[in-house]
Amino acid sequence: MIKFNKEKVLLLHKLMSQALDGDVSVKDEELLKEIIGNVYSVYGGAELYPSIEEKAAKLGSSIISNYAFAEGNKGIGMYAMLVFLELNGVKLNLSDDDVYTMGMAVADGSSDYYSLLKWIEKHRSE
Repeated sequence: MIKFNKEKVLLLHKLMSQALDGDVSVKDEELLKEIIGNVYSVYGGAELYPSIEEKAAKLGSSIISNYAFAEGNKGIGMYAMLVFLELNGVKLNLSDDDVYTMGMAVADGSSDYYSLLKWIEKHRSE
């Protein structure tokens, strides 16, 4: 499994922000480090998010919901999640509208980690 760390997510955010002429600043680097660390949490010797899909959903939902970046949290949350899945061999069949709609739903609270995980599983292509 290819793991993400703070530096990888910061690089993705920088690339995305530069492409969109957005703000590349980070509001809270410690929060970002914590968000990414939580993806790999272990309790009682067992991973809390054992599958690639669970890790991806946790990464995406946490970035979107916790606002570690000055701007672009929805975009980078979905982008980081999709890149993480792709790098780890999980392919999704999605349109841009699918991604936008789910990112907005997580941001407005109508979807959460569990909804995002189901969404990933629903759109997984073999």
